[in-house]
Amino acid sequence: MTPPDGRATAVLLATLAVAALVASGSNATEMASRVAWLVAVGVIAAAVWELWRCEPRQWFRIDLAALAAAYYLTLAEFLAPQPQFASETTPESAQLALRLVLIGLAGLTIGRHFAWPRHRKKETAWPNPRQAEWTGLLLTCFVLANLHLFLSVQFNPVTLLQELLGPRFSQPWCRERLGDSRALLSELQLLNYLIPPVTAWLLVQPGGTLWRKAIIALPVAFLLLVSFCSGTRYVVATHAATFATCLAWSVPHLSARRAGLLFGLPLVLLIVVTTAALQFRHDGLSQVLSGQISARKVHAPPKRFIVDNNLRTIAKLTETFPQNHPFLGLEVPWNMLLRPVPRAFFPAKPEKLSLSMEEVIGIPQTTIAASFVGEGYLMAGWAGSLLFGIGLGALCAAWNRLPAGPAASFGNILYASGMAWAFLGLRSPIWISVGFLPSVALCAAVTLAFPVARRLLPAQGAEDHGSSGL
Repeated sequence: MTPPDGRATAVLLATLAVAALVASGSNATEMASRVAWLVAVGVIAAAVWELWRCEPRQWFRIDLAALAAAYYLTLAEFLAPQPQFASETTPESAQLALRLVLIGLAGLTIGRHFAWPRHRKKETAWPNPRQAEWTGLLLTCFVLANLHLFLSVQFNPVTLLQELLGPRFSQPWCRERLGDSRALLSELQLLNYLIPPVTAWLLVQPGGTLWRKAIIALPVAFLLLVSFCSGTRYVVATHAATFATCLAWSVPHLSARRAGLLFGLPLVLLIVVTTAALQFRHDGLSQVLSGQISARKVHAPPKRFIVDNNLRTIAKLTETFPQNHPFLGLEVPWNMLLRPVPRAFFPAKPEKLSLSMEEVIGIPQTTIAASFVGEGYLMAGWAGSLLFGIGLGALCAAWNRLPAGPAASFGNILYASGMAWAFLGLRSPIWISVGFLPSVALCAAVTLAFPVARRLLPAQGAEDHGSSGL
C-alpha cells in the first residue's frame, strides 16, 4: 500500500498552522466558521495531492478515512451557520478549543507517517479461506450479534419492527448502563462490524446466482435498518465505510468512476442520517408513520446542523481543567485498558472517570463525547490531545501494513474491519480497545475456528478465490 505523501502532509500542516493564527476574535461562531472552512480546503487539497496519481483503490486507506472522520467530528458542523455557539461558550474558550482541535489534527497527520513497514525480503503467507467458510462466518456473526435482539421479542418479526420504529433507547433489547451476566449476550453485537466487509467480499465473487447474492446481502441490509431506526449516525457511516473499503480492495479492476461512487456511499449515508435521524430518533419513526408528527416537519431542514457538538464540549473542558480540577492523567488509559473486560468478570471495574464530561457539561443522565481531542485534553492538556492524535495516526500506519488486494480475502476483510476501531477511537479513545475486538474475533475465526471446521466437516473441494470485476 502506498505510504503517505510527505508533500501532502506539509500542505495540511501549513493549513493547520494558518488556521491556528486565524482562530481569534470576539465572536466564537465566526471564529469557528473561519477555521472550519480553511481546514476543509486544506484537507481536500492534501487528499487530492496525495491521491491523484494513485490507483482508485488507494482512495480507501484507513489513514485518510481517519483524517476525514476527525474533521467531521470536530469542525464539519461549522460549515453551516451556528449562531447558538457564540452564546454557549466564551471567545477565549472557543479559541483554545479550536487550537486544541488543530493540534489533534496535526498529531493525526504526523502520526500516520510512523510505523511504516521496512522492506522485508520475504512476506509471510496469509490465510485465504474458501467462500463457504466466509459464508458460514457471515451467518454466525449475524446470529450471535443479534440473538439478544431476537430473544427480547421472542423471535416475533412484527414485534421487532414495532420496536425498531419506537423512540430511541425504548427497545427491550437496550441494556442498562452497568452490565451484568445477562448483558454478556448483548456484547456480542460487536460482531455486527464484521458483517459489512464479509458481505462485500462475498458479493464480488464469481459463480453465484442473483438470488444467492440477494440472500447474502440480507444481514447487512438488516444491520443498516436497525442502525438507521435507532438514529446512530456514526454507526451507519462506519458500516458503510467498512463495506465500501472491502469492496474497493476486493475487485481486480476498479475504475475511477466506480471508485467515486463507492467513495461517496458512506458520505451520502452520513449526510442523510445526520440530517434525518435527529428529526425522529427521540420520538421514533412510528410517530411519523402514524401521523402524530407530520412528514413535513420530519423532512424539513433542521434549524441547526449538528454532528456531535464536540467543539462545545472541548471548550467547556478548557474552562474546568486545570483551573478547577487537575488533569486525569493515567486514569484515562487505565479506563481504556479495562473497557473490554465484562463487568460480570470484574465487578470492581470503574463505572466512569472520576470527573466525566457529562458532569462537566451538566447533563449527567446522557452520553457526551468530546473526540480524541477532548479526551486527550482530559488526560494531559494539549500534550494529551497531540499524543492521542499521533497514536491514532501511528495505528493507522501500522494497519496499512496489512496485505490488502484482490487476491487477499482475509487481508481485505481484516483491513476493512479496522475502520470500526479507527472511527470509534476518534470519537472516544477510551473505547478503542473495544473497537479492536471484532478484528481480534476475525483473526481467531480464521486462524483457529476455520482449521478446526475443516477437520470436522467433510472436504467440499477447493473453491475459486477470484473476483469479478466491478
